[in-house]
Amino acid sequence: MEEMKQLIDKAKKIVITTHKNPDGDAIGSSLAFFHFLKNIKKNDVEVIVPDSFPYFLYWMTDADKVICYDKEKEQADKLFSDADLIFSLDYNALERVGDMAEAIKNASAIKIMIDHHQYFYFFLLQFFLLYLLIVSFLPYCKSKFMKRKKPI
Repeated sequence: MEEMKQLIDKAKKIVITTHKNPDGDAIGSSLAFFHFLKNIKKNDVEVIVPDSFPYFLYWMTDADKVICYDKEKEQADKLFSDADLIFSLDYNALERVGDMAEAIKNASAIKIMIDHHQYFYFFLLQFFLLYLLIVSFLPYCKSKFMKRKKPI
């Protein structure tokens, strides 16, 4: 955390990003962090999302300042290339930002990812292992519980 604090202190231009089809979690965390950075006197902060978000989320303060990459690509690309620090909130793989991925990947800025989701491939591995466990115990379950005469 101390290292991240130092990076924020040194940064002049900060971009906050989130995933495609942003939901309340994505927009809420992005705007909350935007306001936190503004409150600590970071004036050059932008929120860029890959595409538009639902209208019902526009009640959040400064939601109208969020830049949609698919509508303002040229402006967003410049912000990415000029940034000192890019935060990726509420996603854990660049595939989740669609067309915006290249701009983030090519930016010279330091990138910090903050997310609460499991990594997608780790999730698939867990799912596969659970499937194997169920399949291997299925014969036991059938023989043990299917012979009951009364319903459980």
